[in-house]
Amino acid sequence: MSIALHFDVIDYIEQAEKLGVPQALAKFQARKLEETIDTISEQTNKAIEVATTNMKSDLKDKDLATRGDVALIQNNLEKTKLELQKEIEMVRSDIKTLEVKLLTIYGAGFLILLGVLAKGFHWL
Repeated sequence: MSIALHFDVIDYIEQAEKLGVPQALAKFQARKLEETIDTISEQTNKAIEVATTNMKSDLKDKDLATRGDVALIQNNLEKTKLELQKEIEMVRSDIKTLEVKLLTIYGAGFLILLGVLAKGFHWL
């Protein structure tokens, strides 16, 4: 990217002469203004080049994510969340099954104990 400024020397000279400025002075002023504008343009363009180079260098050292990367990560996170929710439901179901089995075992053990107590420990 470069900046190109246009200065119409002829128009400046004509306008200056209409205002009563002698032609030689108008030409001198126009040339000096043109030189000044060219110098400023060159310096500005060099500064832009340096800034652009520095910015590109800075960005090169960075790991930047694109919108597509972010969308892919969000999609993967959503899939993982759903998978984890399914896993959690399966674990909850397994826990309920174990609770029923434990209650059955405890209940059976309790009934056996009651039976033993009812018979008065005759098996000892």
